[in-house]
Amino acid sequence: MKLANLAVLLILFLTPTVLAEGTASTTTPAPGRADCHDLDEVTYSPPRSEALKNIDITSLSPNAEELAKLGALKENRSPQGTKSFVMREADFMHPGPWSTVSYVFGNRAHPVRLRISFRDHGSGGVHAQWLNEKLLFADVWWGRFASTDLLIDVDTSKILYVQDADYSRIAMPCSEKAEGR
Repeated sequence: MKLANLAVLLILFLTPTVLAEGTASTTTPAPGRADCHDLDEVTYSPPRSEALKNIDITSLSPNAEELAKLGALKENRSPQGTKSFVMREADFMHPGPWSTVSYVFGNRAHPVRLRISFRDHGSGGVHAQWLNEKLLFADVWWGRFASTDLLIDVDTSKILYVQDADYSRIAMPCSEKAEGR
C-alpha cells in the first residue's frame, strides 16, 4: 500500500476520535446545574397500564375521510423512502390534556395505512423517528420526567418494545444524587 493511502486511512480512522474528544472537553453543564452528570440516570420499567390505554394503533381504509386533511403536514420518510409518517401534533395553545396522532403510509409495493393515537399526554409531546423500513421508534411524554418508549413494527401494527422511562434523577441536585449511591 502506498504511504499516501496509508496516511489518508490513518487520518480517517483517527478523526472521529479526535473530534469526539474535542467535543467532550468543550461541553459545559446546563445553566444552573453543577457538573455531576456522571451521576445522572434514566430508569426503565414495564409500562403502566394507564399509559398503554392511551396508545392505539389502528388500520385505515384507503378512503378514510381524515386522510384528505393531512396534506399540509410535514412528511417524514423512512431511510429508503418506502414508507413515511406525518404527525398531527397536539395544540399546546389550549389547556391539556393533549392528543397527538401519527399516520403511517407505505408505497404501492407494500401499502400500509396506520393511525397511531397518543391520548392525554403531557406538554413534552410525542416524538417519532424511523429506525429502518419497518420499525418506528416513538416516545410519548406524560409529564416533565416520565415518558413511554415504543418500538412499533408498522408492517404488523404490533408494539415490539415498550418501557416507561423515568428521568427524575437527572433533575435532582448533585448532593441528593451522591447520597443515593
